[in-house]
Amino acid sequence: MLEHTLETLARDADFRYYIKDGKGYFVPKDNTAEQIVLSSETGLLEVRRVDDESEEKQEKYRLKSLLIWKAAVDTRIKLDSIKVKGSFKVVEYEHRCPPR
Repeated sequence: MLEHTLETLARDADFRYYIKDGKGYFVPKDNTAEQIVLSSETGLLEVRRVDDESEEKQEKYRLKSLLIWKAAVDTRIKLDSIKVKGSFKVVEYEHRCPPR
């Protein structure tokens, strides 16, 4: 019931919502806030194209970089690599430490 209410509220206000670490976040769908520039000079390590199996058929990439603590869902990334250039929105992320 709560999830349905949150979905309705977000849709009516033209927002996107998500829950992370027990906290709810509402972000405008057209969020054009600050962009994080990601290039080899700022910590970009790898860019890999991912097949998009959704109906939207958008370009999707999986990135590997040094820690970008500001990255979160709906963060804007300005990608500047040899393979890909452009602005993208983060739809999923994971902060991970490599095994020792």
